[in-house]
Order: sequence, then C-alpha cells, then structure tokens
Amino acid sequence: MASHIIGLSPADRKILTSLKQGSLHPSEIARRTGISRTTAAYRLQKLSRLGLTTKKVAGRKSIWDRSFIRTGKGDGVQIYTGEEFRHAYEHLFSLPGKSVIFCAQGDRSAICDTEVLGEHFIKQAHKIFKRKQLIMRGIGNQKVLRFFDSLNPDYVKSHIGRTTGVKVFSGNILLGTGEIMFTRKFLIFSNPAKQFALVITDKEIVNLAFDTISILFDSIGEMKTFDINDYLTKMTK
Repeated sequence: MASHIIGLSPADRKILTSLKQGSLHPSEIARRTGISRTTAAYRLQKLSRLGLTTKKVAGRKSIWDRSFIRTGKGDGVQIYTGEEFRHAYEHLFSLPGKSVIFCAQGDRSAICDTEVLGEHFIKQAHKIFKRKQLIMRGIGNQKVLRFFDSLNPDYVKSHIGRTTGVKVFSGNILLGTGEIMFTRKFLIFSNPAKQFALVITDKEIVNLAFDTISILFDSIGEMKTFDINDYLTKMTK
C-alpha cells in the first residue's frame, strides 16, 4: 500500500488516507486531516513527485486523487525521502564483512551527500566500512575529485584506508547528483540533491543487477583504475 512506504511523514499518510474516499480540493483535505492548507498543498506536490498523487484542474480549482501504484516494503521496494533519506544508506551497515559494493556516482553526488547526510554521518560510515573491510568498487567522472579540494583535512583523511578501486572517466558522462549502489543484498538508487532514495531488495533483481555491473566493471580494464587512497594521502601531506 502506498501509505506504508517508508519515508512518508504523518501528514503524507493522513492525506493519502483522506483521498481513499475520492477526489478532493486541498482545502477539503486540510479540513479532514487537520493540517494547514499551505502544508497540504506542499505535501500534495511532494506526493505527486513520488507518483502517489495526481492533480486535475477544473476551471480555477485543482482536484487531487491518489495514484494507485503498488510499492512498499513488502514488495521488495522501499522509498526514503526528506528526513528519512539517510536510512537508505544505513542499509550498507548491515552488509556482512568483506562484502563488495559497486558504486556509480555523478560528479556532484559526493558534494550533495555531504550537504544532506553531514560529515559526522559519513565519517561514522567510513569507520564501519573499514572495520568490516567492505570492498568499494566505483566508476565516476574525474570532476568528482574536485570535491576533496574544499574539505578540511580531517574529513579527507576519513576517506583514506577504505578497500577501494575506482575507475574515472573524462568527458560528458557520469555527471549530475545521482548515485547507484549495487550489493548482493540490495540496490540503492539515490539523488541526494532531492533527498530521494529507492532501495530494492528483491533477490532476483538484485542478483541480476550485481552480476551485470560486475561484468561491466571488469571489462573496463585495469589501466583505468585510479588509486583514490594514494591521491588523498598526498593531498593531506
């Protein structure tokens, strides 16, 4: 059920519940739910971006309906938005030791991750990665390296020591704020700039995606592997 998607606020759930009875104007939604008209309008727009509501315009009035999509925790799909966004990344902490994580990053995703998740959260994540010896494999645009130029040395050092292998590319590819992580347990599709993350746990989809990215990563060739640990170590000297 849409109302059980992880990441929805209490106000979102009230709105979706009110729309079960049929189409409503935002003012009527506000009256039935007890939330303000302004909040109702804002949350309806957010729910629309998630594909959970649709708007119809009748003259000068806007009427809202639920979009009956089938998704949720029980379906092997979880959506995290807003304040719940960081919980998507907490899935990584449950991985067994020495698990492999393949990551495809847009050139601005690391900057957005820091802005949204915060340095403390990311530094703690790095400690867990190192303790569990999680193996990071990644592809990205060389422009992402500019992210480290403006960071304080202590934060840069927290990135050093992870078991990692990165392949970097130039040109107009792998740009933007998107980020995808592939593991044997789940997939994470994320846009930190919009505080939106989709986590897929369906076993068949996860295994197929992980095998596919493994083949593609290996086929790129060793000559393109970039030693990020060495690069960052030199930066902090």
